[in-house]
Amino acid sequence: MAKKVGKIAKEKKPFDKTYIPLTFAFIILALLVGALVYTIIQKPKDKPAMNETNTLQIEEVVVDNKNSTICTNDEIKRLTEEAKKITAKYEEIDDFYYGEGVDLNSEDGHAVPIYGYALRMTLENISDDFSVIINNSVDDKQMVYTSFENGYIQWDEGDTFFIRTYFVDIYSNTDSCNGVKIRSFDFAVPKWNEISKFDICRLDNWKDKEICKHFTYDERSLAEKQSDTHDEAIKEGKKLYKEKEQENENVIIKTLKNRTFIIIAIIVGIIVVGVIIVLLVMKGRKNNEK
Repeated sequence: MAKKVGKIAKEKKPFDKTYIPLTFAFIILALLVGALVYTIIQKPKDKPAMNETNTLQIEEVVVDNKNSTICTNDEIKRLTEEAKKITAKYEEIDDFYYGEGVDLNSEDGHAVPIYGYALRMTLENISDDFSVIINNSVDDKQMVYTSFENGYIQWDEGDTFFIRTYFVDIYSNTDSCNGVKIRSFDFAVPKWNEISKFDICRLDNWKDKEICKHFTYDERSLAEKQSDTHDEAIKEGKKLYKEKEQENENVIIKTLKNRTFIIIAIIVGIIVVGVIIVLLVMKGRKNNEK
């Protein structure tokens, strides 16, 4: 009776432990190469731009109250020093209520509230010893203040089609010196800038330019401003093209200069790992030949 011949088991080769450090060496090499590529292509982020403070240029008007028969010289001097502390500023707001308008996107054309840009003026550091009367150069609207919450007064102006000058008169409001003018000054606020709503002012490199600000002291016509904008856009386009062309030529050189130490360290690491890999491969071959 013939005996069954069993399958001859394949001889398992022992795992070559020399491949373990070799594998780790390849992993380290890949990480170093990745770090080198990231270092070259990564650009530092720009610092955030600081917001501009809209302080107002005040023009003082001479006030002659030295011969007042109501106030003493000492009191006028004290009130004058106090009135000099009053400052003026303005800020842009984008939620000024202009009334209601028709919603053209709706089927029934119902009325919707309209909000937009306007200017908010503020006078600060006002003592209760004063009353304030404000007029302006555009209309006959007069504002009178005899009391101040937290030492300031504030008002909004939505009619910004013209550069508007405000005339501020500060009067004494004390019992012993009531009604005497202590200080007068003027300040002008900018007008709405039509150019700011143009598409070009939505570009990142244009929206912070003077020509694209929402309000301006530039009283030239829209046609003149458009001409300037067109000329400036052409000049900047040429400039940006040249800068981009130069940047593309020198990007690797500039990056290497800015990151010299990091790149040198990575390259040295790659060389060391490469030498280790070569030595391990040679050692593995010698072991196999034995």
